[in-house]
Amino acid sequence: MDEKIQINSMTGFGSGAAEAEGLRVGVELRSVNSRYLDIQVRLPTGLQAFEQTVRERIQKRVGRGKISANISWTEDAQEVALPNLDEAVVGRYLRELARLAELGQSAEAPDLGLLARLPGVFRVESVELQGEETLELLLKGVDQALDDLVQMRTKEGRTLARDLRQRIELVEAHLEHIAELVPRIREQILSRLREKVAALLEPGAIDEDRLAMEVVLIADRG
Repeated sequence: MDEKIQINSMTGFGSGAAEAEGLRVGVELRSVNSRYLDIQVRLPTGLQAFEQTVRERIQKRVGRGKISANISWTEDAQEVALPNLDEAVVGRYLRELARLAELGQSAEAPDLGLLARLPGVFRVESVELQGEETLELLLKGVDQALDDLVQMRTKEGRTLARDLRQRIELVEAHLEHIAELVPRIREQILSRLREKVAALLEPGAIDEDRLAMEVVLIADRG
């Protein structure tokens, strides 16, 4: 086996992370055997627009295998999402509370603490990640994970190549030993064949059935 040929394993794992301005992106790549290149990318909602870019990034570094890419960002890495008062919802609550007070003949003002806890009063919108800076941060984490993955696949490939070379050397050694034994074995077979033929050719010793059986046995052993 040519030692210059590089073998890469198709199994491996790689992880990467990148952080900037309070945002931390985490990337995990897992690779298993596959006849072709099969890439599955899982992105959080705010990063789904970059799926094709991540897929193309992986294709540039990996040729075969089933690749699972899991990308996430931690809660404390998101920009703080401040609550927004939904005035339409609050107005509707106030109108309904006024009707309730009218029906109950009560002049009590609405309890703001209770009102603030009602569903829909405050709306918290998640931050949509976008822009070149976010993409640059994401690809930085992907590249780190790819470095890890490629390094592991290369290391396992070297181990596999070393094992294959050892097995090939063992087979070659057995072949050399067999080649050395062939002349001796051939001579032993010829010697036994001569003895059997000589015995069968003695006057009155030829038996057609025995001769046929001996031929079959010799052919089978050969």
